[in-house]
Amino acid sequence: RRRDFRQLVTFTIDPEDAKDFDDALSIERRPNGNFLLGVHIADVSFYVPEGSLTDREAFQRGTSVYLVDRVVPMLPEVLSNDLCSLIPGQERLTYSVLMEFTPEGALQRYELCESVICSRRRFTYEEVQHILQTKRGDYAEELLLLHRLAQTLRRRRFREGGIDFETLELKFRLDSSGFPVEVFPKPRTDATSLVEECMLAANRTVARFVYDRSRHWGLPEPLPFLYRIHDVPDPAKVKEVIELLRSLGITIRREPQTSHEWMELLQHVEKRPEKLVIHQLLLRAMAKAVYSPYNIGHYGLGFAAYVHFTSPIRRYPDLIIHRLLKEYSRPRKPSAQRLRYLREYLEYAGEHCSRREQIAVEAERASVKVAQVLMGSRLIGRKFWGTVTGLTSFGMFLLLDTVYLEGLLPLREMPEDFYVFDERRYCFIGKRTRTVFRLGSRLKVQLLDVDLKRRHLNFRYVSAAQGAGKKPGGGGTS
Repeated sequence: RRRDFRQLVTFTIDPEDAKDFDDALSIERRPNGNFLLGVHIADVSFYVPEGSLTDREAFQRGTSVYLVDRVVPMLPEVLSNDLCSLIPGQERLTYSVLMEFTPEGALQRYELCESVICSRRRFTYEEVQHILQTKRGDYAEELLLLHRLAQTLRRRRFREGGIDFETLELKFRLDSSGFPVEVFPKPRTDATSLVEECMLAANRTVARFVYDRSRHWGLPEPLPFLYRIHDVPDPAKVKEVIELLRSLGITIRREPQTSHEWMELLQHVEKRPEKLVIHQLLLRAMAKAVYSPYNIGHYGLGFAAYVHFTSPIRRYPDLIIHRLLKEYSRPRKPSAQRLRYLREYLEYAGEHCSRREQIAVEAERASVKVAQVLMGSRLIGRKFWGTVTGLTSFGMFLLLDTVYLEGLLPLREMPEDFYVFDERRYCFIGKRTRTVFRLGSRLKVQLLDVDLKRRHLNFRYVSAAQGAGKKPGGGGTS
């Protein structure tokens, strides 16, 4: 029953250090001018029978955990890095989503099918970016077509209500003993955006399939499915964040209600030097995305229905989706008893997978903090410029330039003055000098000490950037 795509030009695009390749892409230009995008995902469900020991362990883990120095995989490596991985030159079983888009990015038709492919090439993001810039290299024609379609899909997504937050993700280089010696931000490039838009399109199309299938069978409500949902922001949190932004001197007439208004706000602060801090603040007002059988849409993406389908090697919800797709693709609809069971199971699975995801996120953050503190232990006494990212009654948190270490500048290490924490304006004001420090302030600090056990870094004040020290309400420091 599998479609044979072994002669089709497919390839993978992943980070340089990736070991599991769970998605491959293909693209064709149709005679009518449309694009036929193929997203081919490793068919993990073929190798992991439901209820097997491997499956039960994968469910308990819920997700792979990506730490600084290692990956704790959801599946055994013989599966994740070999049998299921879409290795170039190897025939692999896949689940494919074929989508035909108009030049304007509208989905004309789609098809889901079990398939087999043979990837022609393994690309890194850096290689693809070079080809997009030079327009030369392996499969340049296909990559340029993918880039053109991805840009169209991205513009359309933002027009329809998607929100584009910018976050700082760090990657560490380790020496032979596993000690972090260098850190740099993961760049957002045309190559990463290309893959992101293709995966978003496939996930959205899979969610649409369930609604189309439910209508085909004449069901009064959609078939049970596990959605990736994102609720509207908490009004109280939005109000708090908007007040913070106003304290920075940013003019905001009213609190954003729709995703379009959020995008307008992000565009309003695009040129500000503290843009990254502002994005982090706005993200705090957002609800957390979770897994649920009750679809309320995805607010951040602006999608009415969305699922996770494209990473079954590292996320258990994607494996659930693959199994459900196979079941719902059969000619006969499931029995009423089966549908009742699925609804109960998916409610439990959604809660469990959301909880496991949060545990993994916390572990990954802790791992980054450990790496930052270890790096800092070799930089004690050095001076760096940094940006204030947070304030508390006892000091300010800073993110250092170039080394991307985050730590605390305690009030006791500030210049000789008595500093008052103004909660309403969210800033520190020196009583004697009237110097003001707030979010986004640029300071030069000395790395004073590190606490490996508590994972803390402490700084000592050296100087402030020119323009610091404006009075409250003056628009903030540069």
